[in-house]
Amino acid sequence: MISETERLRRKDAINFARGSVRLEGCILDAEIERLNDAFINGDLTTEEHSRACRAYILTRPSHPPPAPAPQSE
Repeated sequence: MISETERLRRKDAINFARGSVRLEGCILDAEIERLNDAFINGDLTTEEHSRACRAYILTRPSHPPPAPAPQSE
């Protein structure tokens, strides 16, 4: 269980991130918002939230595979 202060801090962080991606023309889908709610409510740690969001984004069919890393010469 997290404190109300921590819950509000998490909510502010998510709202800031949400606004940032909206400025780039993206809207977060229902699954990401579900993960965000779980994080805000203390069901996920910061690490768990980040890991779950990354895993979801990378497994979506519309997501292109990551570009290969540049080769050092």
